[in-house]
Amino acid sequence: MRQAANDDADGHGPKRNLEYLGEYYAGSTVADYDRKREGRGSWQAEQRALDDFLGIIALPPGSAVLDVPVGTGRFLETYARLGFGVTGIDISTDMVSTTRKRGAAIGLKDAVFELGDASRLRLADKSMDLAVSVRFLNHLELDTIRTVIAELARVSRHFLILHARVALVQDGDFGSGTALNAARRGAEQLAALAARLFKKKKVADRAATIHAAADLYGVFERAGLRVLKDVSVNRRAHLGFEARMYLLAVDPAR
Repeated sequence: MRQAANDDADGHGPKRNLEYLGEYYAGSTVADYDRKREGRGSWQAEQRALDDFLGIIALPPGSAVLDVPVGTGRFLETYARLGFGVTGIDISTDMVSTTRKRGAAIGLKDAVFELGDASRLRLADKSMDLAVSVRFLNHLELDTIRTVIAELARVSRHFLILHARVALVQDGDFGSGTALNAARRGAEQLAALAARLFKKKKVADRAATIHAAADLYGVFERAGLRVLKDVSVNRRAHLGFEARMYLLAVDPAR
């Protein structure tokens, strides 16, 4: 198992955003992760969106897929059914261990699971056909999102599938900041509730990071990505934000 390099010694930049995730996703949090979520509508909507996107791009068996963070390996059965070669990376030791066991249990071939940092991938340029990242960007500040998406675009030859939380735009709000501020207030309320219930205020605060859709599209464009399709997978209208999944094509000229 290899540890991805991270020389951000001053505590700023991507390390500040990512290192706490490896500490939080450990022990019982990992053991109970799927059980606490798999019955939710958003969890099922994410699987439907992934299946839909994979049907659209129709990658052939043997295609190389990167899943980061791979988490508990919730999509491994899907990858195995389609005959993909899988590389899974996660910053959590317990998540990587769980995924390795899951892959072995389903007989997944040509799979590699490693400890690593999504902002500093130890992969060659254009070494993957598809990069998948679900339930991750919502933990990150915009600068780190730029870094992570640029890395995913660097290593993928063809496509990305991403998941992010965005502010809902109301009539007259676009560009004014009103919708974004309202969404962030709603997310802060949700985070405060999570902190009281689970005593995990540090993680809850990180999960409260909400971004404007226009900002995300700007990140996509800068990374040479074109949106082919996007769908809502968890709309929280009363809180002013929603989770969306995006299918993106990589500009072959980059």
